[in-house]
Amino acid sequence: RGEDLQFTWERVKTTRTASVEKPYQQQGDESFDEPHVVAQRLALRRDKRVLRELDRFWRAYKKDADGRVSKAEYLRVHSKWCAVLIPDLTLEEAGAAGEEDWLSDAVGLPALGAEQLANALFQLADLWCSGVGGEEYASFLYKLFRRVTVRTVTDAAGRATVFPPKAPAVDRLGSYRTFVTMRATKLSATAPPMMLGLRMLAAIDAAAAAAAAAAPETAPAGDDEPAAE
Repeated sequence: RGEDLQFTWERVKTTRTASVEKPYQQQGDESFDEPHVVAQRLALRRDKRVLRELDRFWRAYKKDADGRVSKAEYLRVHSKWCAVLIPDLTLEEAGAAGEEDWLSDAVGLPALGAEQLANALFQLADLWCSGVGGEEYASFLYKLFRRVTVRTVTDAAGRATVFPPKAPAVDRLGSYRTFVTMRATKLSATAPPMMLGLRMLAAIDAAAAAAAAAAPETAPAGDDEPAAE
């Protein structure tokens, strides 16, 4: 649909300060901790726009026999959050972050119900949004959902067809590649090979190479045949 699913911090900056700027997740705004702002942030948990996006996530998660989200399912999706939000994490760091967040979000429970999962997702939006407003929080959650899910359609016979996401546009892929490479350079002179963003780019490149190899070759048109349009 041609939607812009980029987050604010992914937009490549060309200013001199970009090279020394802290990673987005390490920045902060002390004004967000003022009592009246905290109250505004908490009130967004019941904003209709935010609730719509939280429910969208809940319906997409796989549930156990009791209709709850297991730790394994939570960690599976959490790894996707990490790949999208902090692509310079390594697999080990992402796994450790998932375990830590599970302890916080599950509050001692063996699985998450709709309310606990919604709280976890809301806290994620609250952490990553740079403003305070229902539209901004809902937009963040919507973009995150679109970037970690695939569309599945089930027909009348119960057969499910999965529609993989379209390949990113050339300019979008170029922008993401620049973002990840820039972050990798800041992280280390030799970026860790297991960095999530680099792995994602490698997978995209491998898929593109495989598609190109599988595509039938088009022979040049001869004198007797018109070139295909």
